[in-house]
Amino acid sequence: ANSHFIAAQIAIPKFLDKAMNPPDGGKIIYSTMFNQAFGTLGNPLGFSPVDSVSQTNYRSFPGNIFNPDSAFQLNFPSARQLPVLRVSQTVVGIKALIPKVTSIPMYRFQNPSPPYDTPLFIMLGKNDNPKANPYDFVFSAAPLHQLKADNNLDEFFDIILNDIFK
Repeated sequence: ANSHFIAAQIAIPKFLDKAMNPPDGGKIIYSTMFNQAFGTLGNPLGFSPVDSVSQTNYRSFPGNIFNPDSAFQLNFPSARQLPVLRVSQTVVGIKALIPKVTSIPMYRFQNPSPPYDTPLFIMLGKNDNPKANPYDFVFSAAPLHQLKADNNLDEFFDIILNDIFK
């Protein structure tokens, strides 16, 4: 059901707001998957850096790769290079993300099956609040805890927390 997205629509904007969380506002890393009934109630992702999700469901298997998107390094040249993330457990039914124009792609899935595309699954969002740190929201449609086959997920979080959210 969409109940957790409804709750997020209320809570997350308040959490990110600088007025509610001085001095810089809150920052969030949000990892979720979407069920088949997703998106039937208004805009359940209005609080996020996501414009919409794909109709296609993807599968990732152990050893599949999530590559850093070059847009991230172009927008954050002083940040460390994002590591390649490799799938540690099978994930079925993940949907690709279509970003809002203010979002920055972070990771694309190297799909080893037809149509061999590279859908976007992790992105960085820009806060609409001009008083806050502009980039304060990482959104992942892939379960991050299952992208640890190379034991470098800590490096990913370190870059987010210390290079971007600082």
